[in-house]
Amino acid sequence: MKQQRQQIEDAICSLTELLRNEDVTEAQCQEFFEHHSVVWNVLGFDRAVSHPSLPNEEGGFDYPDFVANHRLGRWEVIEIKTPDLPVTKAPGKRRSNLRAETHDFLAQVVGYAERFADSKVRDHFENAHDISMPPFPRVRLIAGGGKHFERVRIEKEIQRMSHPIEVLSYADILNELHANRANLIGQD
Repeated sequence: MKQQRQQIEDAICSLTELLRNEDVTEAQCQEFFEHHSVVWNVLGFDRAVSHPSLPNEEGGFDYPDFVANHRLGRWEVIEIKTPDLPVTKAPGKRRSNLRAETHDFLAQVVGYAERFADSKVRDHFENAHDISMPPFPRVRLIAGGGKHFERVRIEKEIQRMSHPIEVLSYADILNELHANRANLIGQD
């Protein structure tokens, strides 16, 4: 218990530091999740694989940020973006348009998930990573929590897409870490 609590406390400190950095990059966010496996456990995942190779239509490979196995036995595709992900061209305006890059990465992560409908892709994935992906895995986006993130806007855009995406903010993750830490206090 003490070791797990220490891992959670380390993850809280690292994530808090990451969130304070106004110039945080996606690579730094990716590195955080790679170095703090306890975060995956707190979020309900048993295993997470960073940048697995996923065959594309051009004969090459794409590399989703993560695939992770939820405790309920389902594998999910997980895309990591920064906490300050800007969603719209003009934040705060009623009729602001979704940024092209926001729409593009949503389409990209849906494309990753839809590729698993092809049995050849699933066979490659199982041979390369020892992971048996379902034909239509769930998709989760970890982003936001910063001052420019507009959760409602991005969730409205997701509703229009062919594949559902669950949004989890960095603030949500920090809250989960704090709750788990509180549950462990006194159990030592």
